[in-house]
Amino acid sequence: MPLLQIVLMFVVVLAFYPSTTAPTIDPRLSTWLTAIGLLLIGGLAETAATTLTRRVWREPNHRYAIIRRYSRVRRLHLAACVIYYLSCLFEFEWAAVIRTHWGLSRTILLEEIAIIAPFLLCIICSWFSFYRVERALHNSSPALALQPFWRRWPFVLFHIRQEFGLILVPIFVFTGLFQALSLLAPAVMAHPQGQPLLTLGVGLVLLVILPWLLIRIWPTRSLPTGSLRQQLDQTAQRLNLGYTDIRLMDTNGTFANAMVAGFLPVPRYVLLSDLLVAHLTPEEIEAVFGHEMGHVKHKHLLFYLLFMMLSLAALTLFAEWVLALVPPLPAEGDVVRLAMSGALPWKTLLAHLGIFAVGGLYIWQVFGLVSRACERQADIFGCKAVAPGLPYFGAVPVYMNGQAVTVPATPPASPGLEPHGIRVFISALAKVAHLNGIDPERPSWRHGSIGQRVRYLDYLIQNPAEESRFQRRWFVGKVLLVAALAGVIFILWRATGITPIIG
Repeated sequence: MPLLQIVLMFVVVLAFYPSTTAPTIDPRLSTWLTAIGLLLIGGLAETAATTLTRRVWREPNHRYAIIRRYSRVRRLHLAACVIYYLSCLFEFEWAAVIRTHWGLSRTILLEEIAIIAPFLLCIICSWFSFYRVERALHNSSPALALQPFWRRWPFVLFHIRQEFGLILVPIFVFTGLFQALSLLAPAVMAHPQGQPLLTLGVGLVLLVILPWLLIRIWPTRSLPTGSLRQQLDQTAQRLNLGYTDIRLMDTNGTFANAMVAGFLPVPRYVLLSDLLVAHLTPEEIEAVFGHEMGHVKHKHLLFYLLFMMLSLAALTLFAEWVLALVPPLPAEGDVVRLAMSGALPWKTLLAHLGIFAVGGLYIWQVFGLVSRACERQADIFGCKAVAPGLPYFGAVPVYMNGQAVTVPATPPASPGLEPHGIRVFISALAKVAHLNGIDPERPSWRHGSIGQRVRYLDYLIQNPAEESRFQRRWFVGKVLLVAALAGVIFILWRATGITPIIG
């Protein structure tokens, strides 16, 4: 999941936090301060975009360095957006003003949309400004410049659908259903078991229909009939893996990527971006397709769901256990404002900071480790997915960032894992890095760097037994991780007496 979507989830939780605290600021002053802050954040993005665009054209030979700087600028601007939005909530009291003075409490979703609007507008303004940098990077690349870059507003609308849709649509559907039931059937919501059961029911329905929503939120269409479609269909039949459809993501050649969506065989969609299909060979696309189907084969999506539910339960109980050891909050829902004013006891402040730090460290380290292991497993499956039995013509160099990675001609590493398939997948990874402007050595907390993945696949050819050892270690690791989480939940449940409800 991209950083923006993780931040967006945090912002949504913070904005939707229930609070009945009345604002102490004049509503008109709050609105003016929020608008002025938005203009300042937009000005920062415009200034940074102007500087970076000029550098792209002045220094075309330093493409990777400029892309790295651009990535840092985008992260810093995202941090500025978060700080601005926290100021809106806790200094300008934006949420309290909306809840108290705008009279939207009896509407469906309008109150929530108004509360989160300043952050969303910040991000949209950044896309509007950074469009010029994206266009300059596209037009300065010989591999990409052959396809015209799209115009500004279609670019912004695409990112709204791409980045906001996957997070906000399920949350708004979930919240909207509950608000509708509260207005239309208050007796059901008032029943002791009504809300937990409805939470579970709506959550399960969302998990099932989310793939169907995804292909409508994002600009996708069915992969046209032809030799590529026939090859991928035959690959899926050979691997004995089902799906509803293979979809082509229309990104106007913006990025090369692929993904699979769907916990169940129906609906399940495999998505391939247009840039990926245009620049990779059919065999390389088959390897990428096999990588995505590897997530299905190894049931990674279901394991992620189980892992997230257990992790949420453990973190919730941990927070309750820690907060039970310190003085309670003097007021509801205003931790940041109370801390800034000095009214929050220092033990309570440390407890909240500790909970936040533990949660962030857990996501970064544990979820990152789980995700990287699953990606490695899917990489191996992608190598195996390439049609077996094809001739392999010796060592073929694959150039990455100016250095050649060779795959020597050796016997198959393990059943189904052949040097030819590994060579094809390595070539696909190298092309994806080049098309996306990714430095192969750039670290990724969820996937690992492209260079690390390539070196591991090359290592498999030299050490055939490593693949089976990795599969055994990761199976044992998943079992131990689930057992450890279950044990932590049991211990904290006995310590707090609280039963967490996930859904």
